[in-house]
Amino acid sequence: MTEELPLFPLNTVLFPGMPLRLHIFELRYREMIGACADEDRPFGVVLIKEGMEVGAPADPFEVGTMAKIVGIDRLDDGRMNIVTMGTRRFRVRTYSTEKRSYVVGEVEPFDDEPAAAPTVGDLVQNVGAAAQRYVALLQAAYEQEIAPLSLPPSAEDLSYLIGGILRVPNDERQRLLELASTTDRLEQERNILARESVSVEAFLQQRGPSNLGPFSRN
Repeated sequence: MTEELPLFPLNTVLFPGMPLRLHIFELRYREMIGACADEDRPFGVVLIKEGMEVGAPADPFEVGTMAKIVGIDRLDDGRMNIVTMGTRRFRVRTYSTEKRSYVVGEVEPFDDEPAAAPTVGDLVQNVGAAAQRYVALLQAAYEQEIAPLSLPPSAEDLSYLIGGILRVPNDERQRLLELASTTDRLEQERNILARESVSVEAFLQQRGPSNLGPFSRN
């Protein structure tokens, strides 16, 4: 079954269960977000394939994620700061700009195929441990506090969480979002985590111990 969904093409990939903060300033998106907030409706976040976030409508990928507005700050000049949460993936069947100043898609749900519990159990443990190690390495590399990673019990939710925290190019994250198998997504994420962890470790070894001494009180 399809439904109409306002679409927001962005240079980011949103996964279900992940937060996304946006500053809304273009008139067409003020109209869109205002209507979604007033009617308590989600909008769709889709990664831009070609084009720009601002100006003429961009050409987006077909698979995206619905975003629910969970916080909104309306500024005096009409701009808005919003906090959203990714909920469910969808696939766009058709696009239209005939009725609105923004793009509206005819979309259908895009859900993962059921995963066999015995098959995915060990994979969840291995990928979860690799994700914890990856976050610890990032914290050491950036020398800043990163919120502890709370691993969800669901294999599918874990795959979305890892997709959301990976610091890799958007096209690689989009490929993860488009997979229809939780097992396939976790297996690919295991490989990416291993690759990226090696890269961060190499950076840390090259940098060596931090040579920042105590700061002056002056």
